[in-house]
Amino acid sequence: MRTPLYQYQKEGREFLASRYHALLADEMGLGKTFQAIAAAEQVGARRVLVVCPASVRAQWERVVVEELGDDEILNWGFVSYNLVGDGRLKDSEWDVLICDEAHFLKTPDSRRTLAVLGPDGVARRARFKWMLTGTPVLNRPVEFYPILSTLCGKKLGAFQSYSAFTQRYCGAYWEGPGRGMNVRGASRVDELRGVLDGFILRRELDQVLPELPKAIVTTVGVDLRREDAEIVDEVEREILGREAYVSSVMEDYSGLGDASRLMRATGIAKIHGVTQFVRDLLETVDKVVVFAWHREVIDALAGRLNGVKHYGGMSDTQKTEAREQFTTDPECRVFVGNIKSSGTGLDGLQRVVNNCVFAENSWTPGEMDQCIGRLKRIGQERPINAYVTYAPGTIEGAVLGSREGKRAVIDRLVRPTNLPSKLFDGL
Repeated sequence: MRTPLYQYQKEGREFLASRYHALLADEMGLGKTFQAIAAAEQVGARRVLVVCPASVRAQWERVVVEELGDDEILNWGFVSYNLVGDGRLKDSEWDVLICDEAHFLKTPDSRRTLAVLGPDGVARRARFKWMLTGTPVLNRPVEFYPILSTLCGKKLGAFQSYSAFTQRYCGAYWEGPGRGMNVRGASRVDELRGVLDGFILRRELDQVLPELPKAIVTTVGVDLRREDAEIVDEVEREILGREAYVSSVMEDYSGLGDASRLMRATGIAKIHGVTQFVRDLLETVDKVVVFAWHREVIDALAGRLNGVKHYGGMSDTQKTEAREQFTTDPECRVFVGNIKSSGTGLDGLQRVVNNCVFAENSWTPGEMDQCIGRLKRIGQERPINAYVTYAPGTIEGAVLGSREGKRAVIDRLVRPTNLPSKLFDGL
């Protein structure tokens, strides 16, 4: 490694190198990539496979070359989650498998999860298996099951099976014919966190870099103009009487489609109010990052605020150009990104901005944490201000309440690891 590691990064390197199966769950911005590369170097790995989102594959290649040299890159393979199961890796074996943004493996029967963790997955042909993610649980404990059952099964003891795990830790219960088991709850959270000791290592920015300020999250109400409110009212009238409702428990109910329509309509209705809020904010700050979900909202805000856009449909070159323009051009003051695509693997914004605005909301706490993590990274020297906008009296009220309940469970489950106890418990 050419870049000197912080002490906590050295500990992370040792944690990974001393375990065949491990989850490095450091908060976003703490350099999990560097720790994994250093650990692979330490174990003398000659064949390393990195599975990651397509948007960060080039970034992984660049960092490996910078840290280990042009010759060493020949020993590394990089593949996106979308292509890992295309058959090209069927007969390959690896000394080390690194899964970046491992929360992508949350669905047991998804193509990507089976391609990595399934009976014929690449994990079965790798000696060391290291999962990296700053948000190991995006929404609820059941999402942890694919990784834990494959890599930490023995520690689960009598609760290795999906049925036993969900009944023990997800509050599973029978909803009745046609619905099956509801596994969206959480139970015995502290017990599950204890089971994970020795398998998971998590540090937060404030824990290892106390000089870095915390992110201050502020909820901001946005009043809708009459013509904007009509956009939401029209959708509400269409679904009235269909028994559609919003529920944090039964999210697969038929009303989910209606809820999505309401979320989109609310995002569009808020464009004027959010635009004005950002303009007001720009009276006192130099630059702002705005996060949104829907393309219509992203396009409208970027146009009205003279900003650059960053979303999933763009090429890697276009995304890089948008980031570079925002970080190098003083006249480019607004960066409008999609919550999903801009919340993962995007680096460099922290050098020029410490304020972000959520024009739209997410039901999932981890997705918004990922976005804030784009600013709360090494190199950030100022307090981070995150403004979560919502339209009172709309579906966003339910979203805020649901997300806070999930946040309480997640915080208990992935609380920071106590150091140095149990840091180097056996493989």
